[in-house]
Amino acid sequence: MVDTEPDFWKQILMTDEAHFTLSGAVNKQNCGTENPHEIHETPLHDQKVTAWAGVCAKTIIGPFFFREGETVDGNRYRWMLAHYVCPQMCEKGLDGYWFQQDGAPCHTANQTMQFLQRKFPGRVVSKNGDIDRPPRSPDLTPPDFFLWGYLKRKVYASKPQTIDELKANIRAEIIAIPSEMLETVMENTAKRAHFALANKGGHLIDVVR
Repeated sequence: MVDTEPDFWKQILMTDEAHFTLSGAVNKQNCGTENPHEIHETPLHDQKVTAWAGVCAKTIIGPFFFREGETVDGNRYRWMLAHYVCPQMCEKGLDGYWFQQDGAPCHTANQTMQFLQRKFPGRVVSKNGDIDRPPRSPDLTPPDFFLWGYLKRKVYASKPQTIDELKANIRAEIIAIPSEMLETVMENTAKRAHFALANKGGHLIDVVR
């Protein structure tokens, strides 16, 4: 797909979740994913919010915030897809786009994959999807290699004191990202994919962000 359809990267929504804590830590959401992530030391009762976002060359869908204290399971993930993601994609003119996600169990449960195949027939990049997403591949996912780190540098500048303030900062900073930056990020994603293919999955040490 990378080689045969050069515009593929202009027609895909690449998605992920992350935890944002009031103390300033940002950790990738881990709802039983196939890739265990580093554990960051944070205060014992640090408040956090789980944010979902989807990045494409045209816009960002999100953030969508899961309720504090709720585990992101298949039911909650499907509710978000049906009631937030799909309507937002339709509103922003992303009909016909591919949908990419990682291999977390809440993403790849049978009911979830059936839902995705109905909404994105033949256009799902995921474990058990139409194109299999490589496991342990954050370097190929814009939320991982770009968005979460970018937001971390921005949203804590005003030292938010409450979860509501933190959410407001995340929303504002996502809205402020210019479309030209998103185009560059997705072009870089394509370069990363070509590099990974050429190096048989090797590390992307020579790809400039």
